[in-house]
Amino acid sequence: TVTSTPPAPVFGHLAGVGSVLNGDDRVWFAFEARETSSIERGWVTVALRGGRGRPDRYLAASVSDVQFSNSPYYSPGNNPRSGIDTVSFSGTGYWNGAPGYRFQVTATDRGEPGRDRDTFSLTVFAPNGSVVESVSGALRDGNVRSLR
Repeated sequence: TVTSTPPAPVFGHLAGVGSVLNGDDRVWFAFEARETSSIERGWVTVALRGGRGRPDRYLAASVSDVQFSNSPYYSPGNNPRSGIDTVSFSGTGYWNGAPGYRFQVTATDRGEPGRDRDTFSLTVFAPNGSVVESVSGALRDGNVRSLR
């Protein structure tokens, strides 16, 4: 008889604030994502400033599909409470005040300091499914931290 025990669910808590560059534009972000056995919750706010005129803004209204993971290739910051170093989450929110826009975020804590190590990626989708913003890269400023 062969038996197998499924892996235990990975619950976590990551938060971050900082900026990444998207060409000539700088994208400022702040987020928090948390998952327990009974709830998924979080938020994200983003401001994009650059050569396109007025700044664009995104604000999450609801968060779903929070998933945490741990990469064997790097470790989160000093003395983390867990080995969890990556979060992916999605939801819906407002692009420049207009509702119905979906988003997908992935962030990693790759140790201290966060600048040039931690990563943040964001894709915002219009109600028709087209991409209105996509940015991904190492942090220019700030930090992502594993809190659980």
